[in-house]
Formats: sequence, C-alpha cells, structure tokens
Amino acid sequence: MLTLRSEAKYLRAHSPKAAQDFLVVIQEARRNLLRFPDLGNDWRSLPIPGARTLVAGDYLLDYVCSDDLIEVISIRHGRQHPLTPDPDDE
Repeated sequence: MLTLRSEAKYLRAHSPKAAQDFLVVIQEARRNLLRFPDLGNDWRSLPIPGARTLVAGDYLLDYVCSDDLIEVISIRHGRQHPLTPDPDDE
C-alpha cells in the first residue's frame, strides 16, 4: 500500500514531472471528494463495508465516508491488486 509521501518521493527520484503530475491528480481528487463524497464506485469486493474507490489518474483511492469525514484507507496504482482481507484477521 502506498502513502502519498512515499509515492511522491519515489516519483521525484525517478521523474520530477511525474511527481508533480501525481500531486496534481491527488489534489484534484481531494477537491472532488470534498464536493461529491459519493463520487467513487461502490465496489462490493472491498473488504470494508461502505468503502468506495475513486479513479484518480493512474491511481485508485479507496475511502470511506461518515457524516463529517472522508478517510482514504489506501492509495494504489491501478495495476496493483485491490484490497483483500488479511486471513490472520479472520
């Protein structure tokens, strides 16, 4: 699972332009979610009830909404596998 900082740092080391593009995409996704919290897809395959996925450029943001909070629970590149339950948690 990516963190914003780790992905930006990785991209900056390999391509400053890609790092800047990544940050712009994430900022746009943030603005969109603040205006339209239900914008993402409600995938039944996510292991967290009520979780949604927003496509943001090449990345997927998995998040949950409550009355006054939008919590991003994962950021992953579109080529990565979706969240799956940890067998040790069951």
